[in-house]
Amino acid sequence: MLFQLAVVTPVALTILDLTDPARKKVSLGHMLSIPLRNPVTVAAVLGILVSASGVQVPDLLLDPMRLVAQLTVPLMLIIFGMSLNGLAVGQSAGDRVPTLLAVLLKSGIQPLLAWLLAAFVLHLDPFGTFVVVACAILPTGQNVVLYAVRYGVAQKIAQSAAVLTTLLAVPLLLGAAWILG
Repeated sequence: MLFQLAVVTPVALTILDLTDPARKKVSLGHMLSIPLRNPVTVAAVLGILVSASGVQVPDLLLDPMRLVAQLTVPLMLIIFGMSLNGLAVGQSAGDRVPTLLAVLLKSGIQPLLAWLLAAFVLHLDPFGTFVVVACAILPTGQNVVLYAVRYGVAQKIAQSAAVLTTLLAVPLLLGAAWILG
């Protein structure tokens, strides 16, 4: 997850920002500053640096961070619900195939690849394999919807994929737990 937040997200946001048709001219300084303007990326990188340095953060600073951390899941669920406002159940014909492909890749292919890698490449024990598969089954994150809204691209597809992968997550997790023991 840290790899996604500290590496994949900054690269993806930089690419999205650079391909924005409203942007006329891109300077090197602007391009390098894109990852620094995402607070989630900055927090992930700072967390990695503090952890790697072995510095003990005083409780006076750590307690408010713990409080915010405890709020993240409920807040993300609220934001997810808010992002569904205006989502139509029926999609245009042009959005159905990309949505179904995104759901198939996220809820089917990704967990299958995770299982293959965990079991046969990394040779993880059964519990470790289940953890990897369970993480792969988790639904499309709210961050995908937020990026789609931020850049005005494929918002309905992102919202629909998030809803469908969320609905599929529970039965898939139960199935993975049953199959993987």
